Amino acid sequence: MTASFSGTALLRVAVFASLGVLAVWPAASAAEVLAYRSLRLPNGLKVVVHEDHSAPIVSLAVWYRVGSADEPAGRTGFAHLFEHLMFRGSKHYNAPFLDAMHDMGGGNVNADTSFDHTAYYATVPTVALDRALWLESDRMGHLLGPLDQARLTTERAVVRNENRDTLDLPYARTHPHLLRHLFPANHPYHHDVDGHAPDLDNLTVEDARSWFRNHYGAANATLVVAGDIAPEAAREKAMTYFGDLVPGPDLVRQQPWVVPLRVAARGTMHDHVATHRIVRAWPIPQAGTDAAARLRLAARILGDGTASRLHARLVTQDRVASDVAAYVPSLALAGMLWLVVDVAEGADSAAVESALDDELRRFVANGPDSDEMALAQVRENTAFLAGTERMDAKARRLARGQALHDDPGEEWVVQLRMAHADAESVRREAAAWLTQPSYTLTVLPAPEGFDAEAEDASDTGLGVAEGQPAPGVVATGAFRASHGWAVDRQVPPPVVESAAEFSFPAVHRRRLRSGSTLVSTQRTGSPFVRVRFLFGGGSAGDFGRLPGTALFTMSLLEGAATMQADRLGATFETGCEVDACTVGLRVPRDRLQAGLALMVDAIRHDVGQEDIDRVRTQRLAAADTGAMTSFGLAHGLMNRLLFGEGHPYGFAAFPHGTRESLQALDANAAGAYRRDYLRPDNLTVVMVGDVTHEEGARQLESAFAEWVPPVAPIPSAPMHAVTREPGDMAYLVDRPGARQAHIAVGSLAPPASEDLNLDLASQVFADLPGSRLNANLRQDKGWSYGVAGGLSRQRGPRTFTVHAPVQADRTADAVAEIRREISALVDGSTPLSDTEVASVRTGLARSLTAALQTDQALMANLAMSVKLGRRDDFWQTLPAVLGGLSAERVSGALADLLRTQGRTWVIVGDRSSIEAQLRQQFPALHVVDTEGRIVD
Repeated sequence: MTASFSGTALLRVAVFASLGVLAVWPAASAAEVLAYRSLRLPNGLKVVVHEDHSAPIVSLAVWYRVGSADEPAGRTGFAHLFEHLMFRGSKHYNAPFLDAMHDMGGGNVNADTSFDHTAYYATVPTVALDRALWLESDRMGHLLGPLDQARLTTERAVVRNENRDTLDLPYARTHPHLLRHLFPANHPYHHDVDGHAPDLDNLTVEDARSWFRNHYGAANATLVVAGDIAPEAAREKAMTYFGDLVPGPDLVRQQPWVVPLRVAARGTMHDHVATHRIVRAWPIPQAGTDAAARLRLAARILGDGTASRLHARLVTQDRVASDVAAYVPSLALAGMLWLVVDVAEGADSAAVESALDDELRRFVANGPDSDEMALAQVRENTAFLAGTERMDAKARRLARGQALHDDPGEEWVVQLRMAHADAESVRREAAAWLTQPSYTLTVLPAPEGFDAEAEDASDTGLGVAEGQPAPGVVATGAFRASHGWAVDRQVPPPVVESAAEFSFPAVHRRRLRSGSTLVSTQRTGSPFVRVRFLFGGGSAGDFGRLPGTALFTMSLLEGAATMQADRLGATFETGCEVDACTVGLRVPRDRLQAGLALMVDAIRHDVGQEDIDRVRTQRLAAADTGAMTSFGLAHGLMNRLLFGEGHPYGFAAFPHGTRESLQALDANAAGAYRRDYLRPDNLTVVMVGDVTHEEGARQLESAFAEWVPPVAPIPSAPMHAVTREPGDMAYLVDRPGARQAHIAVGSLAPPASEDLNLDLASQVFADLPGSRLNANLRQDKGWSYGVAGGLSRQRGPRTFTVHAPVQADRTADAVAEIRREISALVDGSTPLSDTEVASVRTGLARSLTAALQTDQALMANLAMSVKLGRRDDFWQTLPAVLGGLSAERVSGALADLLRTQGRTWVIVGDRSSIEAQLRQQFPALHVVDTEGRIVD
């Protein structure tokens, strides 16, 4: 068997029809977006190459056709656990793979497990491609050597902690519950990816080895290489690194099995949530079918966004819901369609379901109108194009198509199916499937003392169904490893630094007649222009007002503006950070003028009482949900306790506001904030895309022509200095029933500056996967799914904070380890070493090209520089700045901060299980409520 390429895909999508107020959406070619060449190695490995030399980076995707659907009874959770084990090291590189990838400048390094696949991703500089392929091939072919009981035990604990973290999130238990009631007990999708804890507990090393041998052979894998590489070079490298790997045993493939429900059913579950939720769900055909494509359009029309049927009826007209959503996940064996309704406070759930049923009957009877169809098709195509801006996103799309559908261009085929669908075909498909029996789940706030695990254990779901197709078998006997291509496995290939330097597009700045400032950078060839309005003030501008005013005011801008943006093929969004509120737009470049007019109109448009009531309902739900997460509580309380309520940053620690303030907010309060802050002389416009600085300025001047700043001065929040005495202060927030404890420790830090020693130190110590704290609590001990931390991103005084969710019975142990690591850094016994600092410094410098490859990334980082007051050439000079940082100064910067600033600890968890542990560490522990008031 030879390793030869197949022809390039030449699919082309049809032009979407223009209907109603929608503009014509231009045709796009797969050759421009997802062109590929494919081959199969003699050992069965499928290789797909996408050539794109726009940046010196290559994205890798390695997909294995194995997921939770392939797990036999009593072996659930194996696929997900193995995803983790693949990062722990292999025979010839027995060290964490994440560290190795980051050292070489790898970006977006991650993995995921689904029902149908297990996938690994990384984007690396072209000069590091050989090392990345060496690592990927070594764990594909040589993983089992260092796999022992200790490694298995630690990573199993990490996975269990991840599962507990997930299940502590609001509504997270909804997904496994629905699976149990949508799919029969013998269906591959009846259990979720996380599996059952007893199955993982019973897993042996030999079980793990057997799982690997059966599923991780070359013939069951797809390798995608996308980016700065020619197809023939990719073929040569694939053979060099992967050609000698064994194909593996015959492949057992689960077959598609769509099982409609026999009767309509209902269920109720309780969770630590504030909002009553209704989920209506149906089994539907699997991805890759015409039916699935049409039902995806139906879901968009019914429940996706403010223009959807259900939003218009339930949120806008009847005001019985705070939000609606629709989901059609892409699954290989059977599909699902969910409609989700968050019931508004005080609304009658029976009335909500009656209205939902009424809209479904109307849709099934009459189908979508032409405007709805065209809008849904434009949104699908826009989302597709936006999702292929990143090289790694292209790699994932090609890998998914090849691994699950034997066609790398499958996702483009889906676009064709939706482009060619008409209103009657969508109505017909909805009538065929959405009139079938459904399952309705009601999620209610849990009463005091509620036991979630007991409720789940008592819910078995559907029983066994007849008619399950037998698995298919794909023989691998014809595949053979290719000897003579083997690479030296003993030494990883070097990363040879390229003469090509990191290049950040030139940044231009000018003052506009309105008093606004334009900061822009041009990226030629981009299909979209991104615009972000940055208004000074942010949630810190709430100081002296009702809490939550800023976010409330910005939410009022959406509504009609979001729907109009949809009709431009654009996206419109608003938000607030502590220092700035934003209005963002992503728009096709030939519609920039219309998009800018839309932004200005949204800001200046007067709102009515209906808008106030709608946003109040939404913001109340958002505030309640945010208060239900351990991270949200710890993060907000940390800022409240560090700065104090008398400081604007402390006052704005919970930017959603309180129930009392949200009930009191009205048009006058929002109008006052808008007049004070949403004005052209308080605005910096950041623009990224294929538009010159001059043209961007011209279009802005036109859009701002009638926008005149008010005479009153811009308010200024009193940013007084805040200090804390050295020492530890600890606070416990009781979250009954929480499976995990969330530990946060923070100190005050100086404002951002050109001195990056502290910024780098925070990454080495706490923020990266290989950081000291993450290596300690996750990699070595398995007590946590992961530690994260770093410096806050605001213009004034910052915080240095570490967040560590840990298993509850290790709360005090984890606190002790964090304190020990801090003390060792402060007293100089274990400073950040030359090796640690050099690894992170070099990896960051190498990763810049990949990290800034898209307009979205350019926008995020350019806007951040503007907000922090950094120079316009900050990114251009960053590699040189990083190269000049020494380990001594980096370590010293963080040690000085932790030595001179007091440390505040906030621990969120079930008081009954962790308080006694914590008092061993903190005898003066304060128990506080969710707003930081001492209760005990």
